[in-house]
Amino acid sequence: MLRIAWARNHLIAIRILFGLKFELEGMENTGPGPFILMPRHVSILDNLIGDVFIGHPQRIGVRYVIKEEIRALTPIDIGGRWIPTVFVKRGSLDSKTEIGAVRALTHDMSPGEIMAIYPEGTRPTRKKIERAQEVIAEKQPEIAPMAARLNHLLPPRLGGPLAILDEARGGIDIVFCGHVGFEGLRTVADVMAGVLVGRHIKIRFWRFKGSEIPEGEMARTEWLYEKWQMIDDWVGEELAARGETD
Repeated sequence: MLRIAWARNHLIAIRILFGLKFELEGMENTGPGPFILMPRHVSILDNLIGDVFIGHPQRIGVRYVIKEEIRALTPIDIGGRWIPTVFVKRGSLDSKTEIGAVRALTHDMSPGEIMAIYPEGTRPTRKKIERAQEVIAEKQPEIAPMAARLNHLLPPRLGGPLAILDEARGGIDIVFCGHVGFEGLRTVADVMAGVLVGRHIKIRFWRFKGSEIPEGEMARTEWLYEKWQMIDDWVGEELAARGETD
């Protein structure tokens, strides 16, 4: 497919140009479909993970929930016409219309398809994480203790992800994706400045059965935060082992 070829060729070129090394763990969890992919989001390049490391090797089509502005990239726009895709406006994934569209995206997936959504909604910074924790403490005190424990990931937006988890309870697995090595790469200018040179990028996948997802909104929220904390802890351990921070 055009989008997968475009994503893969771009990452291959970047890997060769900057001498990147990729280490993948849990690849056995990335096939077959259908499943929901929920990755960490820290870089302009981690948007390629689904197509490059799952779509291409597994010959799987990836349905995406992605930001409207990414549609400016022609392969993304064309790919979104061929493969079911929901384009959302930044920060708006709480409207009934968009949540309904996200729910519908989980329907009728074959073993040759998956769906990807980035629960954070945007790339985190320390300031963004702290601000999100403050807002949650003020407006959602019942989940504030869970959000307060996160150090590297933004608290997940709950509208779309909880709707997806509700749909997945019918038997669609959830695959979470953590990665380290993409930190500090927020713009094309960062790429051109050589931020990536010699980077060791590690990507890990965890898979959980849809039948494990509990019933009830609060129970699903706790389940999602538990898995999000798992990724946060893993990222912290990996960065500490490298003597790095994000």
